[in-house]
Amino acid sequence: MEIVTIPFGFEELPDSERNAIVPICVPIKDDDGFLIAWGWYEAIEDIQNPLRNLSRNVLGDVWRVSEVTESALKIVWRSHGTDFGRSASSRMYVQARWCARGLAAGNERNRRGLDIALEELDDVLRTRLLVDPHDYGQAYDRNLDLGMLDKQLRMNGMDDVQQMLQLVRDGCTWKEIGAKLRQNPPNVQKKFRRWIHRASVTLLKNG
Repeated sequence: MEIVTIPFGFEELPDSERNAIVPICVPIKDDDGFLIAWGWYEAIEDIQNPLRNLSRNVLGDVWRVSEVTESALKIVWRSHGTDFGRSASSRMYVQARWCARGLAAGNERNRRGLDIALEELDDVLRTRLLVDPHDYGQAYDRNLDLGMLDKQLRMNGMDDVQQMLQLVRDGCTWKEIGAKLRQNPPNVQKKFRRWIHRASVTLLKNG
């Protein structure tokens, strides 16, 4: 897998400098094989120290900064593409903060038992959720009732997708989900996203 290492030029730094830095390593392509816009990497470099501090303070391990940053990068790229907004760095950091908190929570469900990876939800849901990150809890309660989403899947006869939803909520990886369903993981993931898209759009229209 091709990666981008931050700070840029990390490999050329003297040993003394490299040993003093925790590098941030993130993929250069998204999960579909497309190159991610370079502006997001520039944004990451601008906030590399805050990202390290975030990983250190929230997860207790600065070496998990690449994990946090990769999750945030994929979400902002999928949500915004080349639209960097007023500040790509701010947009990246806000998303990284939520990703770090999600990783810190592990597989524990939140207060309503509705924990699910945001990056697996449809763009329309993510957009609504991330409009005001400071009001995340209210937006979450208002727009993301996964109990209703579960019901919507049952109404469509999508029992297998409903099972995928439960496995995602339980913290399973797509490799694990594919193994449990005896299906190819990429195909399982695509089917899940497609049906989550349809069901979530229906929920938003009715909500």
